[in-house]
Amino acid sequence: MALASLDVWVRLLFSRRAPVQVAYLPRLAVNLFTSYFGTIVALPERLLLGPLLFFKFRSKAPRVEHAPGTLVVLGYFRSGTTHLQYLLSCDPRFKTPIWAQSILPHGWGLCWTLARFALTPFISNSRPQDDVALGPAWPAEDDFGVSNMCLASAMPGRFMMPRQEGHYARFHTLEGLTERELVRWRRAQASLLWKITRFAGGRVLLLKSPSHTARVAELRAMLGENVKFVHITREPHDVVKSNVSMYERLSIYHMQDAPPLEESREGIIREYLRTEEKFLEESADLPADRLCRIRYQDLIADPEGTVRAIYDRLGMELTDEALDAMRMYLHRVRAYRTASQKQPKASTPGPRDARLEALAATFDHARPAVAKVLPQEPRDIGTSERRRRAAWLVAPAVTAAVMTAWFLIAVQTRNRLDSLSWIAGAIIGWSAIRTAGIGTPRLGIFCAALTLAALVGVSGPITVHALHWTGPDFWRSLRDGFDDLTPWMYLTFGMFTAYRFASRKQVRPPGL
Repeated sequence: MALASLDVWVRLLFSRRAPVQVAYLPRLAVNLFTSYFGTIVALPERLLLGPLLFFKFRSKAPRVEHAPGTLVVLGYFRSGTTHLQYLLSCDPRFKTPIWAQSILPHGWGLCWTLARFALTPFISNSRPQDDVALGPAWPAEDDFGVSNMCLASAMPGRFMMPRQEGHYARFHTLEGLTERELVRWRRAQASLLWKITRFAGGRVLLLKSPSHTARVAELRAMLGENVKFVHITREPHDVVKSNVSMYERLSIYHMQDAPPLEESREGIIREYLRTEEKFLEESADLPADRLCRIRYQDLIADPEGTVRAIYDRLGMELTDEALDAMRMYLHRVRAYRTASQKQPKASTPGPRDARLEALAATFDHARPAVAKVLPQEPRDIGTSERRRRAAWLVAPAVTAAVMTAWFLIAVQTRNRLDSLSWIAGAIIGWSAIRTAGIGTPRLGIFCAALTLAALVGVSGPITVHALHWTGPDFWRSLRDGFDDLTPWMYLTFGMFTAYRFASRKQVRPPGL
C-alpha cells in the first residue's frame, strides 16, 4: 500500500477499532509520505475516469466484456501460481496486469506509463519472501489493485494489520460480507479489469491472484462464458510450511503486533482448506475445455509438457513463438532454487496433519511426479560472451553521449539540470542490459558508477559554459549547487535505476 491513495489510508486507519501501535508509527509515516505522491500522480486520471466508471459499473453485479476472453490462474498462496503466471505470460497473446498498474489502481494510461519508469529505483529486482524476480513491469496480482483501490481484499489484514485479519479475511472467499461490501468488491474488481483490458487489444486477459481460487462463481458471473481457469496445487504440507515462512518474512510490513506463529499457522490451514473446498464446489460444473488442473511437481519436472497439456485441455494453440519465449524464460530461471531446496532436509519429518493429508489425496499428490524432462534450449538464448563483453564498452560510450546531450541542453536552458542524472541512469543501465542480453550485479554497479561519473563530468563544464561562472566564482557555484539535497536525491535515483536495469536477468519481463 505504499502508493495507495490517502483516502484509502483514511479508511484503513479509522474504519476499524484497531489502530497502528506506537512502535510501528515510523512505518506508517513512510507509507503516508510515499502515498502522498501516489495520490497526486493518479489524481488527474482518477477525476477524469471516475464518472465514467461510476456509471459503467453502477450495477450491483457488473460485467466486464472482453471478447478475446480471460484465463485465470488459480491456486492457494505458495502453490506455484507466480511461476505459472510468468510462464504463460511469455505468450504474446496474453495480457497480464503489471505491478505499476496494481499498486496504482486509481491511475491509468499516463500514470501507469510513468510509474513503470519512476518506480524502478524503489522496487527490488526480487520479492522479499522468496527472491522470485520482481519489478514495476513484471506480472502482478490484480488483487493488490483492488486492495489499494478500496481495501476490498484480504491483503491489509494478512500483511499489515494482523489484529484486523478476521475482518479483511472475509474478502478472500467473499463469504460473510454485507451486500454493500460485496458490491464494493465487484465494482472495484470490474473497474480495474476494464482499465487493464483497454490495453489488451486482441489479447486474452491473464489474471493471477490466489484469492481468486475461492471466487470462481463471482468471476464466472463477471467475465461471462469466455473465461477459463487453470488450477495448480502443491503438496499441502509444503504449502502451509511455505506460507508460515512467508508470514514471518513479510512481518516487516506489519503495523500491529502479530499473533503467535502457531495461531497464524492454524489460521492458514483453515483458510487453505476452505479455499480449495470452495474452488471444488464452484468449478464442478465447468466444461472440460474451461478448466485444467495441474500439480506443481509436474510443472517443475516437465514444464514444457505440462504447458502443452494446459493448452490442449483448454483448446488453445501453443505457437512456436510462445513456446520459444517460454523456453527463454525457463533458461533464465534454471538456476533458481526455492527456500526449501536451499535448506538441508530435516532428519525427522514433522507431524502430518490429517486435514492436509485428506487434501493431498483429493488432488492426487500421493502419485509421483511425471518423469523429469528438461525443456529444450531456446533458438536464441538472448546473450553471448561477446555481447556481455561489449556491454562494458557500450555503457561508457552511451555515458559520453548522455553527457554531451546533457551539456548541450544545459547550455540552451542556462540551467545545470541535475534532475537529468535520473534519466541518465536509466539510459545507461538500459543500454547495458540491451547490449548484454542479461545483467549481473557487477554490471549494475558499473552502470551506477557511470551515472555518478556523468554528473561529476558535466557539472564543471556546465558551470563554466552555461552559467558563465569562472575563477573563484566557479568553485563557489559548484559547491553551492551541491549544498542542496535535490541533486543528491536525483543522483541516488539515477544510480539505483542504472543498477536495477543492468543487474536484471531478463531484458524484458514476461508479459511485455
